[in-house]
Amino acid sequence: KFPKTDVKRSGFFINDEITMLNGKLTVTPGARFDQYEMTANGALKEDGSAYKDFDESNVSLNIGALYKFSDTIAGFAQYGQGFKVPAYDLAYINHDNSLYGYKIVPSDDLSPEESDTFEIGVRGHTGDLFFSGAIYYSEYDNFLSTELVDIETSINPWTGQPADVLVYQYRNIDAVTIKGIEAAVRYHINDEVAVYANAAYNEGEDDTTGDYLTTLTPLSGVIGVTYSLDNLTADVVVNWADDMKKANEGEFKAAGYGTVDAMVSYEVNDQWMFNVAVNNLFDKEYVKQIDLNGHATGQDLSGFTESGRTIAANVSFQF
Repeated sequence: KFPKTDVKRSGFFINDEITMLNGKLTVTPGARFDQYEMTANGALKEDGSAYKDFDESNVSLNIGALYKFSDTIAGFAQYGQGFKVPAYDLAYINHDNSLYGYKIVPSDDLSPEESDTFEIGVRGHTGDLFFSGAIYYSEYDNFLSTELVDIETSINPWTGQPADVLVYQYRNIDAVTIKGIEAAVRYHINDEVAVYANAAYNEGEDDTTGDYLTTLTPLSGVIGVTYSLDNLTADVVVNWADDMKKANEGEFKAAGYGTVDAMVSYEVNDQWMFNVAVNNLFDKEYVKQIDLNGHATGQDLSGFTESGRTIAANVSFQF
């Protein structure tokens, strides 16, 4: 699926921790140097052109701050620079799986991804209530993305009928902005029972064209209740997602859904553990947006639905 590749990678980082205001404020500045070399050893693509070699280096800076409002509640903020060189499977992959309806063609000339991210949030607990939340804003140059670049038609050898083959390629997007919010809460009703929930939302777009990114997901999260008594733990979890709204015109938008999972674990002793889980308890038929990002509307979704009701059990032994 990719040529024999040699990779050399090294990194050096330094951080400091500065405490002020009688220990209430902690500031952590840092810097990192990365060196990355990758070569396909002269291998050629199917069209006869050579795979690109990489020789990249970068210095990334970051600074964070944590302020304790009390012994149990703290606010935090940070700024960080990111640097990501495409690994060999992104840069060189050539994977034809037309039999299953897709293939990935080699990238033309991928460049490293660089980013600037700002984040601010709060976390802590008061009594039996634990919480955390954060908002972030990121700007990317040469954003690494998986793009649906073509839809070919071939004859499926199993059915003898024409079938679409989705053609993907890893590409750089010149400039991208992504922002989002995450939140989580957990409340202990008593020593045995707790309820919890979390949610996340993001949105992002190509700064040049204004198009939405095809890597986005809708507002989603989980709501659950857990029960623990001695060696027994049981959970019931609702996984949910809102309707997808941030998709480009003519592209697929998944409907919202909710599924229920139930799990039980029993620790016999320090070595033996039994686990049973029933996922998608009510056999809900649904698709996830992430599996169809960038696809056109009106496609047959039968091949993209998630698993129906499934039951899994396992036993673990540690020694």
